[in-house]
Amino acid sequence: MFKINRTLLAYGLCVIITCLSSCLKEYSLPKAQDDLIEDAKKWYAAVPHTTGEPNWDQAKILKDSSNTLTITVSYPFKNGLNNGSKSIRKIVISKTQTGFKGHLLVIIAEPMYSKYHYAFRPSNFTGLSGRYDLNMNFQYGNYYVKGKRKYSASFRTFQNEKAYKESAQATRDCVYLQDTYVDADGVFTVYGYSVCREDGSGDGGGTLPPPWDGGIGGGGGTPGGGPGPGGIDDEEPWDEDPNNSADPEPSKVTTLVCDLDNPCLQQAFDLALDGKLTNLIKTVVVGMFGGNNSNIDVIYREKHSSAFLPGVLGEYDNTESHLRFTDQLHSSGPLVGEIFINLNVDELPKKPKEVIVTTILHESLHAYLRQEGILFDNSWVNQHEMMAAQYADKIADALQEIFPNLSRTDSEALGWLGLQSTIQWSSNMIKDLNNKDQKFRDFIAPVLDYQEGRKGTPSGCQ
Repeated sequence: MFKINRTLLAYGLCVIITCLSSCLKEYSLPKAQDDLIEDAKKWYAAVPHTTGEPNWDQAKILKDSSNTLTITVSYPFKNGLNNGSKSIRKIVISKTQTGFKGHLLVIIAEPMYSKYHYAFRPSNFTGLSGRYDLNMNFQYGNYYVKGKRKYSASFRTFQNEKAYKESAQATRDCVYLQDTYVDADGVFTVYGYSVCREDGSGDGGGTLPPPWDGGIGGGGGTPGGGPGPGGIDDEEPWDEDPNNSADPEPSKVTTLVCDLDNPCLQQAFDLALDGKLTNLIKTVVVGMFGGNNSNIDVIYREKHSSAFLPGVLGEYDNTESHLRFTDQLHSSGPLVGEIFINLNVDELPKKPKEVIVTTILHESLHAYLRQEGILFDNSWVNQHEMMAAQYADKIADALQEIFPNLSRTDSEALGWLGLQSTIQWSSNMIKDLNNKDQKFRDFIAPVLDYQEGRKGTPSGCQ
């Protein structure tokens, strides 16, 4: 007679029970997800909201460190962003002890970030992110650089583009980066961040969590898979580009006036402001002055060396440039006028192409900063201080897009071209003395090599 070993029997029963329990969990999880998403869908339909109908088929369930369950539903833009940036927009609904609550999450990358990153990742993200309630009331937003909060971001809406153009000049306050999009209902939204209100805030600040907190993560949803982690450093692919994205810009910007005869200066102008570029310098300059409806003409022209101080290759003409409000009596309304950028036609064409383009980018930034209300009352060094603090690395980004073979070391050094008079330049030199090293001098050494022609691409002009 075959005897059953009781120990083996007990062990076998445990294995069977464990398997059944595991199988039941795997079987019931999709059903639980479906029920949770269906409940969230009913809640969303019942509460007042002006956001449209999201794509519930792409709903995901995330779980944060406190085991709070969140349903995220893709709600991409209907129209492309004007500057070609990538974005993520989704409705985020959290399950609480008392029911559901929801908000709209918007993530918009800087064009250069989205160009080199196929997905959003919190740890290295550069761009803007904000939250709205479900009635499209803006709650808060931030601008991030390499994953660190840098400034407060603002999102402002207008009924249409005309309303924005009529009010923007009077209401903008030192907006640095800005782009626009149009919702399906025609609402024209401008987003950007200010370097004035929180200038110097560094990479800290902000008492609220990142707007994407709890709303980004892989994993679950319908169909299959358990709840994703949410709120950790998880990649999230960009929303697909809308079918009716904005038309690409022309290869040349013709509404900025190129009154240049020298062929090397003409070529550098075309390189610096090519409509296909996505770097921030080109974006802000063309976005501000390049449209047909711009009230300000920026005129790039040639001047002989006798019109410049020794060693100066280009300048914002502070004497002949003139801007005024359309309503001078009340100092209100859009600014109108002309800005002149003078280029040294005797010296600049002899320089390498990289120096010529850098000079045009640098002087174009003067025009942008002046239009933004940063005046020359105490001399133009004030603008140079802002360039040193906020734009040197952006010039480097632009140069690397224009000259793909240019090293990051050289592009960052060229970003400081023309900023020798700044406090920051002097401060860095003093640091070298105090530290008994040449760290900053070595950093900016390539500038002299390019100015003297030992480095760079020959322009072909003499």
